[in-house]
Amino acid sequence: MTHVARRETAEIMVQGMSVSPGVAFGTVFLMKTDEEPVVSRSLQPDAVPEELARFAAAVDATREQIQTIQRNVREHIGSHDAGILDVHLMVLDDDVFLEEIREEIRERLHNAEYAVWMVSDRYIDALSRVHDDYLRERKVDVKDIARRLLRYLGGRRSASMAIIPPGSIIVADSLAPSDTALLRHELAGGLACDFGSPVSHSAIMARALEIPAVVALHDITCRVVPGETLLIDGNNGIVFIRPTAERIKTYDALMDRRHRLRVDIVNRVRGMPAAMTDNVMVSLRANIDAPADIDDVIKYGGDGIGLFRSENIFLRDGRYAGEQSQIDVYRAVVERMGHSPVIVRTLDLGGDKMLPDTPIARENNPFLGCRGLRFCLTETDAFKIQLRAIATVAVYGNLKIMYPMVSDVDELLRANELLRGVCENAGLAVPAVGVMIETPAAAVCADAIAPHVAFMSIGSNDLIQYAMAADRGNDLVSYLFQPAHPAILRLIKITVDAAAANGVPVGICGEMAGDPVMAPLLIGLGITDLSMVASSIPLVKTVVRSISMTEARALADEALKSRSGKDVQQNCREWLKQRVPDVYELIG
Repeated sequence: MTHVARRETAEIMVQGMSVSPGVAFGTVFLMKTDEEPVVSRSLQPDAVPEELARFAAAVDATREQIQTIQRNVREHIGSHDAGILDVHLMVLDDDVFLEEIREEIRERLHNAEYAVWMVSDRYIDALSRVHDDYLRERKVDVKDIARRLLRYLGGRRSASMAIIPPGSIIVADSLAPSDTALLRHELAGGLACDFGSPVSHSAIMARALEIPAVVALHDITCRVVPGETLLIDGNNGIVFIRPTAERIKTYDALMDRRHRLRVDIVNRVRGMPAAMTDNVMVSLRANIDAPADIDDVIKYGGDGIGLFRSENIFLRDGRYAGEQSQIDVYRAVVERMGHSPVIVRTLDLGGDKMLPDTPIARENNPFLGCRGLRFCLTETDAFKIQLRAIATVAVYGNLKIMYPMVSDVDELLRANELLRGVCENAGLAVPAVGVMIETPAAAVCADAIAPHVAFMSIGSNDLIQYAMAADRGNDLVSYLFQPAHPAILRLIKITVDAAAANGVPVGICGEMAGDPVMAPLLIGLGITDLSMVASSIPLVKTVVRSISMTEARALADEALKSRSGKDVQQNCREWLKQRVPDVYELIG
C-alpha cells in the first residue's frame, strides 16, 4: 500500500541546497552505491607476500585510473578542475595511509580487502569529526579511493558513466569526485543528491561542467524510481518530482528567454569598451588557469589577464614544473594577449592545494598555515626558478608578477630581494611586482605595503573569509559570508585610499569582481580594474556602460555609512533592477 501511495502522479517539491546553477529536466538515473560487505579472512604467514603484492597492484591500478580521469578532465574542462583529483593521488601516495594498510596485512594477518576497509574507515571517521568544513569533506575522497581499491581487489570493473542515457538526471546519495569527472553535458542533464555541500569536489566539478546540481535533499534516492521525471532548479536549490506540464512549460519559457537575453547582451557589447557614461574607463580582465582559457578571454572581450593561477602548471603533473616548461606556458599566454597585461600569481600552494612530494609538515589548520607566499619563502629553490621563468618571458609582452597571501611587509621585502637577486644573476630586467590583499592585516597595512609594489589586487574570497572568520562552505555560518558587509567595504576602502596616496592602482580578482550587483559599488570605492571568469565580462561591461562615476561614488558613500551588509546588497540590487533590467533578469 505504501509503495503505491509513494508513486502517485502528484508533483512533489523538495528543497535542498544549490551548488551549481541552471535548470534541467529529464528522467531519473538512480545511481546505487556498489559497496559489498567486506569479508575478513585470516592469512597464513606464508601468504603475506602474495597479499601485499595484491594490494600494491590495486594501488597502481587505482592510480592509473585516476590519472586517466585527470587527463580526460584536463582535455574537456581545464587544468584547474583536473587538479581537484590531486587529492585522490595524494591519498594513494600517502606513506602513512598505505603503511597502515600494509601493517594490517603483515602484523594482523588480515586480507587486503579487510585491511583497506579497516584503515580507510578510521580515516573517514576521523575526518568526519573535524571542525573545518573543507577538511571534513575530504572524507569523500578517502571513501572514493577505498571504493576503487576494493573494486580492483574484488575483481570488479569500475562503474562506467557510459551506461547513463543522454540527458538523464542523476540521483545518488552522493557522487564521488572521480565519477563526477566522467560526466558530460550530453549525458547528465543535472544532479540531485541526498548529501553534499558547496565545497565538495563533486559540486566544484558540476559547476565547471555547468551541470545544474542540488544537494542536501536528504532522502531523494528513496522518493524517486528510475525513469521518473525530475526537474532541477539549480538557481534556487529546488527539485520537482513528477513536475506538472504547466511547471515544465513555465521553466522552458524562462530558460529560453534567459538564453536569448544572454546571447543578445554578449553580441551587443562585443567589441565595445568598458566606458562609463561619463567616459571613465574601466578595465575588465579575466582569471585563467591555463593557455587554453585564452579562447574565452578573447571571445568575451577581456582587456587582459588579471589573475593567472600559475600553481595549476604544477598541480597538473603532480610535481614541481621545470623552468623551461614554465617559460613555454607563460610565453604562450603573453604572446596570445599581445600588449594586454598578464598578471601571473606566483605559486599559491598550501591549504587545500599541495603536491604529493611537498616537504611541508601536516598542519592542524592549513588555511591559516604555510600557504601562498609563506610557502614560497620556505621553498626558495622552486620559487627562484619560477621568478626567473616569469622574468625571462616578461620581455615578450606586458607580464607582471603578483605575490599571494601577504600578511607582513617583511614577507614582501624578502620576496622582492629574491626577485632582484634572480634577475641580476640572469641579466634580466625586474618585472612589475604586485601583491594580493587577502588578509585583514594586509588591508590595514596597505600604506606600508604600497611603497614596495607597482599594484595591488584584492582577493575578495579570502578577505571575506578571514575578516568574518566564516567558512563560506559551512552552512552554520554562511550568513556571515557577506561581500557587502560594512567591515569588508571598509577594508577595501582602506586599501584603495592607502594605494592612491602612493600612486598605486588597485584591482580586484575575487568573485565580487564578476558580480554585476557589486560592480558599481566596487568602482565607486575606487577600483577600476576588475578581473573575473571570462564569461562574466559581458554582463559586467553592460553594467559599467550604464552608470557614471558620480553615481557609483554616491552608491559607495551610502554603503560605507550602512550598518548592514544585507541592506547594501539590497540597495545595489534595486539599482540594477531599475537601471539594467536585462542583466538583473539574468542573474535572478
